[in-house]
Amino acid sequence: MISQGYNQSQGDHTFFIKHSPDGKLTLLIVYVDNMIVTSDDEIEKLTLKEKLTTQFEMKELEKLKYFHRIDENWDTRPQGYLLSINHRIRCEKSPTIEKSQYQRLVGKLIYLFHIRPDIAYVISVVNQFMHDPRERNLQVVERIFQYLKMQTMKEQLWIEDPLLDIIILDDLKVKYGRLKKLFCDNNSVISIAHNSVQHNRTKRIDVDKHFIKKKLNNGLVVTTHVPTRLQILDVEAPASGYVPLIDLSDPNAKSLIREACEKWGAFQVINHGVPLNLLNEAEVEAFRLFGLPIQQKLCARRLPEGITGYGMPRIASYFPQLLWSEGFIMMRSPECQKEMKIMTERVMQLILESVGLNPEDVEWLKPKDKEGCNKTEAIYSLNSYPICPEPDRAMGLCPHTDTSLVTVVYQSNCTGLQFLRDGIGWIPVQPIPGALVVNLGDLMHIFSNGLFKNVVHRAVVNNTQHRISFAYVYGPPSDVKISSPLSDNDHPPLYSPITWKEYTKLKSIHHNNALEFIKKIIE
Repeated sequence: MISQGYNQSQGDHTFFIKHSPDGKLTLLIVYVDNMIVTSDDEIEKLTLKEKLTTQFEMKELEKLKYFHRIDENWDTRPQGYLLSINHRIRCEKSPTIEKSQYQRLVGKLIYLFHIRPDIAYVISVVNQFMHDPRERNLQVVERIFQYLKMQTMKEQLWIEDPLLDIIILDDLKVKYGRLKKLFCDNNSVISIAHNSVQHNRTKRIDVDKHFIKKKLNNGLVVTTHVPTRLQILDVEAPASGYVPLIDLSDPNAKSLIREACEKWGAFQVINHGVPLNLLNEAEVEAFRLFGLPIQQKLCARRLPEGITGYGMPRIASYFPQLLWSEGFIMMRSPECQKEMKIMTERVMQLILESVGLNPEDVEWLKPKDKEGCNKTEAIYSLNSYPICPEPDRAMGLCPHTDTSLVTVVYQSNCTGLQFLRDGIGWIPVQPIPGALVVNLGDLMHIFSNGLFKNVVHRAVVNNTQHRISFAYVYGPPSDVKISSPLSDNDHPPLYSPITWKEYTKLKSIHHNNALEFIKKIIE
């Protein structure tokens, strides 16, 4: 444009002006993929159009009628004011309300939006009515509070708000060494990113085009539309890091288990005594079961308040992300349950002995019937993670801790289970033929008075292999209050006694904050 005799505005580099020798004026403004031309020099305007057509593929859209969300109208009638003199701005027929109540509520929201940028705009709107609030304004404020109550999950490890995610991940000392791939939640940005012309600005989108184009070229921004609610922040684990593998026949198994419980809250075991052919048969049956038509599986669907049956994982309702999994929960599987109970109580005995206790020291672990069995309880959970066409958009199981004492997991020959390790990140649990995974739950953390970790874990999905796992979830009798036998005057109890049933209900409400609600104040 400069070579054609136009001057570029210093205030707006997309605005060009040309003064003709005869005093006429031509103006051109570039707005993303639009050019607006106005002039009282018809010859210059025609010349400019022809020149631009030779340089760009262009289409004339006739006279400007709509620009920047404003209708362009020509009217020769005299108009003294933009609005009628008697038009009262924002004067609505709505009952007045108590001013102090409205100001108090909005005042609290003003402090809150500094950590909740998603409500910043609406707060700026309701704040305008502080001195003359109406009933309708109060209804809007109440809706904001309802929205905040519905979004409490954003304060968990797997929240959607990116700002809060960063803060919490930093608190957990989770390290990640490279930039993460971003998916776009705005179709307009996707359209602009595919435009080969480098624009100086975008249409009402606060994303610099040059930045987007650069990141698009190097693969950090993917122009696949993924709604924000389905995007999951995923911190990849470094290549190193292995979950402890313990041979239960090893004379040092007891000390190795204690170390793993304190540092990891999880470990794998071999030579555990559960017949391998039983595990293999159970895996085959699980694949067959999940391969049934959905109509047949729904015949055994789990009731809303039930425990057993077919359906989504019970924790699915706690999280907004899409879970790509299904499961069967059962209370009775005689052969498997018998072998898993023997193995689990063998591990429990080693855990107790590692801190100087015996099963006889724990009332609910003592034999109660003629066959020498105690009254501990367990459920058997079969989990299926089908092939997912877009694994970056879904999760098998979101990050969580179990409510149990211990959970013993058998996984098929496909990675998917991951443990969160302090200071490192997500560690994949590599499947080892014949091995079982043991992870400690919240009740074990309470029972050990905080000595043993309750490991945060999740399950990821893939686009190549159907993954199966089954878990033996082991805990005390549902009516027995769990407290720590390790507490004394020097080590006061950290948590109030609570039953498994009570804690499960508490966790269904407060999720991974449940432990905070039973933590004692130590003076």
